[in-house]
Amino acid sequence: MPVGGVDSPTLRELAGVRGNESRFVLAELVAQTSAELGIGFSPDPTGSIALRLMARRTIAGRLDPGELTSWVSRYIGPATEEFAEPFVHLGWLYDEELLNFTREDIDRAVISEAEAFLAGEPSKWLELPINASNLTVLSHRRSLAARIRGWLKLATPRRSR
Repeated sequence: MPVGGVDSPTLRELAGVRGNESRFVLAELVAQTSAELGIGFSPDPTGSIALRLMARRTIAGRLDPGELTSWVSRYIGPATEEFAEPFVHLGWLYDEELLNFTREDIDRAVISEAEAFLAGEPSKWLELPINASNLTVLSHRRSLAARIRGWLKLATPRRSR
């Protein structure tokens, strides 16, 4: 029977778990339940909670947007959970030489991303406008997402086989 109109197969399974279940099993059930219900979930909510605090500080003007992206890279990490990836990627744009975005353009994108993150909305970082004035190299007319995927491949160390 749904409680408050909320129900899912794994929610029922999670409700029936005994108190001595492994934290790994519980984390998997919570992740599956969250996905079924469309609720964001982090197995270690500390990073998400800290990012919420830092995003609020940025929106309030107490933290520079570039400092927010640096903080995410430093404390949450570049190989991070999905919720923080847009901030890492936007942080890379501050130093990207192939794109001529102004710092103000990127700052606005970081603030927009922080607002979306706090509101629980989908990431907006790919909405950063790309046009001829932003590009110094026009040989490849690819989307920002495609260019960033290419840069990530170049920046990611390859494992020896």
